[in-house]
Amino acid sequence: MIRIGKTNYVFKRVFHLMLKKDLYFIALESLSKNKGYVVPGMDRMVDDIICNLKNKEFSFKPLCRTYTPKSDGGKCLLSLPGLHDKLVQRVMLMILEAAYEGVFLPSSHGFRKGMSCHSALKDVRTTFSGVKWVMKRDVVKCFDTIDHSTLVGLVRKRISDERFIQLL
Repeated sequence: MIRIGKTNYVFKRVFHLMLKKDLYFIALESLSKNKGYVVPGMDRMVDDIICNLKNKEFSFKPLCRTYTPKSDGGKCLLSLPGLHDKLVQRVMLMILEAAYEGVFLPSSHGFRKGMSCHSALKDVRTTFSGVKWVMKRDVVKCFDTIDHSTLVGLVRKRISDERFIQLL
């Protein structure tokens, strides 16, 4: 992974990375915990995705939505993207991780490679030696209520490539 460090560096040419075939196979490998994703014709599928991105013809498809039962008797909405969308999203994630990883604090544990609730607890144990209790809280529907335009505005401060932003 590329690390830029804690700078105010602004990435100006990012979209061209979306056209790198190798990144899709790295993305596919990270998605395929089971070998079901590795199917004959994968080269052709990746070529089609890249061609559609180049020609500004790629668009994300509507998600497959289903409800799963919760332990308390309620239901949880589960939204699943198709494989093409998952691949493009994973390549975008790889690019965003490379752009942002260097500016995150070591105490930031959420949704980062190699970080988890367990790494956060270890950090609390070593940093806050007097702590007796730690409580985990789930922010209900947090991602349903985040203002998308605010997030995109924050990304624009670090990535100045309008084609990438439009895809995001």
